[in-house]
Amino acid sequence: MPIIDFNKLHIEGLPNLLLTDLRKLPRLSCVYFVSDRKGTLLYIGTTFDLKQRWSGKHKCKEILGKTDGVKISWLALKGNKFRQSAEAYLIQIHSPELNSSIAARKDWELDYWHKYLGRLQRKSKCLFT
Repeated sequence: MPIIDFNKLHIEGLPNLLLTDLRKLPRLSCVYFVSDRKGTLLYIGTTFDLKQRWSGKHKCKEILGKTDGVKISWLALKGNKFRQSAEAYLIQIHSPELNSSIAARKDWELDYWHKYLGRLQRKSKCLFT
């Protein structure tokens, strides 16, 4: 099983759909990325079911729905702890505008999350779908 280097993750190369095509989103557990038409990362989130997460209410949906060319990309990952840790680490790295409250938390240290993610990846053989 490959180990993901989250420092070298190319979000633009991940599977993605425009926000206008939400009905086509897959049902999978993942960390997801919302970006504008210029590729600026606006939000990072995690969910156990991407389609369900975006089919109902989402705090970013109203804001982002008013912008053309917004897309959702995703990285399928298993394991709730692993997904949440990956999300926290990626928010720290990228500091998306709509995740500002999480990115500002001092207890989410980059070094800690990087080491923790590495340990989780080495322990499990089924973190990626």
